[in-house]
Amino acid sequence: MKVKMKQLLIVSATNFEISSYAHHLGLILNEDNNLFQVVDNNLSISILISGIGATPTTFHLSRTLLQKKYDFVLNAGIAGTFRRDFFLGDVVRVEKDFFADMGFESDKGFFPLNAVKEIDPEHICLKEENLNPLKINIYTQLPIVTGITVNTISGSEAVINKYKKLYAPDIETMEGAAFLYVCSRMKIMAGQIRAISNYIEARDKSKWQTEKAVQNLTNVLLRITEELRNE
Repeated sequence: MKVKMKQLLIVSATNFEISSYAHHLGLILNEDNNLFQVVDNNLSISILISGIGATPTTFHLSRTLLQKKYDFVLNAGIAGTFRRDFFLGDVVRVEKDFFADMGFESDKGFFPLNAVKEIDPEHICLKEENLNPLKINIYTQLPIVTGITVNTISGSEAVINKYKKLYAPDIETMEGAAFLYVCSRMKIMAGQIRAISNYIEARDKSKWQTEKAVQNLTNVLLRITEELRNE
């Protein structure tokens, strides 16, 4: 009996975040394309480079999902953390993610859209439980966090404190909630993992450990794909 080939799509904002993993698969990423594929036994692995930010992620992911059916979709990349009890390089699993800077301002300050009763809460806070998340062991054993998705990376004490008060977030990215929103609307099994590259503070890239974060992310992705192969 012929075994159905499983289709995995991994979405990353940049080549840098996913190129090490792609290299292990024998893939060479280039600037001329943003979708790459390799077949390994009963598992087809595609990598989509979505671009930085919620808007390009929404466009490229939606277009890709409309062109082909995938069994699993995984968002993988680096992130900043608000928590000092995480080590740089730790890999985490995002359980819920907020569109943090969507809202309105008045003379009393900023109010997130979830303060408006008429707004569907799912448009603001995306929850993994609504996505039929991956059930494989490596994924479920990762530390669970709350994320926020922003258009501008936080770098001032005032903004950092605002987001902490509003959302109690653990990490911050520029794509996570957009990824989860698309997968939720298209009812696709999905998940998001992030490797911690920096603490969220006044911007100083000399303190970041992006290479360590990418290497640890690569190791987790290799373990995830190995488990999927052997299911």
